[in-house]
This record gives sequence, C-alpha cells and structure tokens, in this order.
Amino acid sequence: MSNFLAVASATAALQRMLQQAVDEDVPGATVVAQRPDQATNGQPATLVNLYLFQVTPNAALRNEELPARSPEGSVVRRTAAALDLYYLISFHGNEAQLEPQRLLGSVVRTLHSRPVLSRDAIRAATGDAAFPFLARSNLADAAELVRFAPHELGVEEFSQLWSSFFQTPYALSLIYKASLVLIEGRESPASALPVRERRLFVVPADVPFLRQVVAEGGEGEPILAGSTLLLQGRNLRGPVTEVRIGGEVVPVDPAAVAAGAIRLPLSAAPASALRPGVRGIQVLHRGLTDGAPTAFPIAESNLAAFVLQPEVSAVTKQNVESDGDERTADLSVRIDPAPQRGARVELLLNEADAPAARAPRTRRMELEPAVTGETPARWRVQKARLLRGRYLVRVRVDGAESPLAVDAATGRYDSPRLELT
Repeated sequence: MSNFLAVASATAALQRMLQQAVDEDVPGATVVAQRPDQATNGQPATLVNLYLFQVTPNAALRNEELPARSPEGSVVRRTAAALDLYYLISFHGNEAQLEPQRLLGSVVRTLHSRPVLSRDAIRAATGDAAFPFLARSNLADAAELVRFAPHELGVEEFSQLWSSFFQTPYALSLIYKASLVLIEGRESPASALPVRERRLFVVPADVPFLRQVVAEGGEGEPILAGSTLLLQGRNLRGPVTEVRIGGEVVPVDPAAVAAGAIRLPLSAAPASALRPGVRGIQVLHRGLTDGAPTAFPIAESNLAAFVLQPEVSAVTKQNVESDGDERTADLSVRIDPAPQRGARVELLLNEADAPAARAPRTRRMELEPAVTGETPARWRVQKARLLRGRYLVRVRVDGAESPLAVDAATGRYDSPRLELT
C-alpha cells in the first residue's frame, strides 16, 4: 500500500527514468511533465513531455475489496483505491533532424526493456532534490510494482484528446498505461483481542428444502393469525430446528418436527412477524455441541412464501344520513392482525340477498388508520356513500383478502355484514 503521494511519485520516477535514457540517445533533450499546451511555451525545444490525462479504477481489483466498516460504522480494515494511470507522451524537436522520432524510439525502447518501476528507481525519484514534496512517499514499499504497457487509441479518440488543448498543434505522441497504483486510506482499524482458545466443531449438514406451506386443515384453508402451519419438504429436522418468518426467528417444539414436515402454530410467532400479506418463511438448522456456548448456524432452507389473510372482527357505522335510497356514513372496520405501516388497505363490499332480477351491487373503498397502535387495528372511511341494503364485508391488505363465513344451512356467505336501512 502507499499514501496519497503514490500517483505523483509514479510520474516523477517515470520522468527521471526517461531522462536518463534520452540523455544517452539524444544529448541535450529534456523530459518534463506539463500540459501539452504549456510544454514548449511556443519556443522550439528538444523535449519529451509526460502528461497524466486520465485515471481509472483498476478493473481487476475494484470489486475485490471487502467491506471496510462494520454495521456499527467502526473501521475493520484499511481501505485502498486501486488505480490505472494513462500518460500522453509527446515528442518535440527539430523535424529536419528527426528529433521527435529519435526521442520516441528512445522512450519505446526504454519502456519495453524496463516496463516495471523498480523500488530503487522510485526511491531515487522521491529522494531527488528536484522533488522535495515527495519525501514522505512510500510507493517504493508497496506490494504491487507499477508496470507500463502501450495503450492504443483510435484515430478519432486520439483526435478528440488533442483537440481538448486549445490552439495546441499536434505533436508526435503515444499513450502508455501504468498499472497499478494503490492508495491506502488513513483510517486505522481497531485491533481485536487475541484468541485465547480455538474450537472447531464438525457436524453433518443436510440442507433443508421447503416444498410448500399450507394451513394444517388443508391446502384450501385460509391461513389466519390463529392458524397452525404445516411446512412440507425434506431434511427439515436438524439438531436444533427454528423457523424464520419475515425476519423474526420462531422457536419450534422438537416434538412437532419430522424429516418431511413441521407443525408450527402461528401463535408462537411475535406480532411483528404476523402482518397481513405475503410472508417469507425459512427453516433454520443450528447445532449444539459439547463445549459450544450457544447453538451455531448450520444450514438454511430455500425461501418459501405463504399468504397471511386478515380477519374482520367488527364493522360499525356512525353518523348515518339518508337521502332517498342513498346513505352517507362513517364506516369503521377492525382488522386482525394489524396491517404494517404503509400497507394498502381496501374495503370490499358486496350486496347480500340481491334480487334475482339484477346483479349484486359492489363497492371498493380505500381505508385509513383510525387509531395508531390499537389492537385489533381499527381502519375507517369517512362519508362513504352507499345505497341502502345489506353488504358482505371484506378487507384487502396488500393483496391478501379476509375470508367470509359460510352459513352451514344455506351454503351461502353469511358474515361479516354491514346493514344500512
């Protein structure tokens, strides 16, 4: 790893290395690091100009870094940015004596035969009196050495690069890529206490698989907050078996667990796990071995889903006003279990005992919470306009509808009902 001076140190070391080469090949030539439009200042000169025109994340390492902070925000490892540097190297001199081409040949030969910045070359550059601002650089101690390779641009891209320098005539040039430079962060991770004792536990693990989740009464039965679930699959029994519903872990009675099925009363789940709608459920296996202080995770099943249906426990009406056959009223519905915050809750009304000569009337209305935190939750709609009559009442919470009771004598839906006379 290296500090914030790594990029500048790489440029200085490259400049110094190329200066030594051109001194032998083209006496009197110099190597500078300027913008192309400032390299010669409009005066004839024999020189090589280095210009760092682009820096990109290193493609090989940009996704390999582990999280640097814990969920609590504390530093667990020092960060490092992996960069690739792109240099535009341009050549200036007497064209009649082919100085630009001679300088190009010298640079290409040098970078082809010495494509790696050695640690000695970096130390020589950072210790050079010409670069006193690089004295604190530690690039020479980095684990990765900087390597140079020619980089090809198309004619159009090369033209666009040079056109970005205002009123600067094109000069013979090429591009080299320097890879890679690692810049380390300043944060120091906290040091964990030393391990006093190592414990290794080996247990057989059969990964559980959930095939389906139904009510104990059968596939056609609604799943309500007071229902008992039947989880069916394979490898469901573990040393310690638990079930996770909506992010909440629910303990399971060992007597209710078999290899192919688990019987789980929803009354054992916390209220926060029981919200109307589609709920995710998983089977968890944990191990408990002599010497282990707590049960440790072994395997998790696939994520299955079931629909927890809401129940309407009461329907009330207030402030009823009549206008011919039309009624205006404030309606209140108690829903159990309580819908989660932000849920979409709708009231569905279907006319009961409609005459055979016409289709039953239907209405759908949005509900809003009446009292926050009340159990069962009370939701309401104000100034609802309905024709007088009797209506079957359902609620729909995030797509899950409450069931209707059936009259055993007639075989027809019977309740819950709302009557407006």
